[in-house]
Amino acid sequence: MVKSCFLAALLGLMANVPAFGHVHLKYPEGGEKYMPGEQVLIRWEIEIPHDQKNWDLYFTSDGGTTWNTIVEDLPVTDTSFTWVVPGLTTSQAEVRIVQDNTSFDYEDISGDFTIGNATASREDLLARNWKIYPNPSHGESIHIIPANLDHQQLQSIYLVDESGKELWRGNVSAEEWFMPVPAQASGIFFLVARYPREIRQQKLTIISGQ
Repeated sequence: MVKSCFLAALLGLMANVPAFGHVHLKYPEGGEKYMPGEQVLIRWEIEIPHDQKNWDLYFTSDGGTTWNTIVEDLPVTDTSFTWVVPGLTTSQAEVRIVQDNTSFDYEDISGDFTIGNATASREDLLARNWKIYPNPSHGESIHIIPANLDHQQLQSIYLVDESGKELWRGNVSAEEWFMPVPAQASGIFFLVARYPREIRQQKLTIISGQ
């Protein structure tokens, strides 16, 4: 009786824990080095098909101790996702893909990769005479005015959270932007400006008005 109860409890626990082997994370593999704000195409493939609902992607900066959501509920037909590298420094970054099935979930996790020196670039936009205010924002839209010399070469401008999830993207042909604060946003975010040969960032603080 005791053995049967133990086996039932063990099976119940296993039902809630994703397993490996039925989905393969192709990229990143581990060992790569990225800079904050860089765009990375995460790629994966199905090895064993299931009665699948969707895909979920997660990111860790501490070797798997804690996980942050990149995106959830991607369509089953998707096998890639463009991820914006978050504004932090770590040598223990990993991404995890979860095959979200109707019964038992499967997953694959990359090896550790490095995110480079984020600290040096976090205030580059202000240092280059951009005007960004209010910062911190208490729920107000943020006014962004680029420096004239920088703006001529600008390829893209967007806002990401600490996990690298893109929340806003501006029209590069505009002369300035009024960026609405994402609904229920609170914490640290990064405004990313991409140029042909470099990526610059500005750390933004948003304090929830609720």
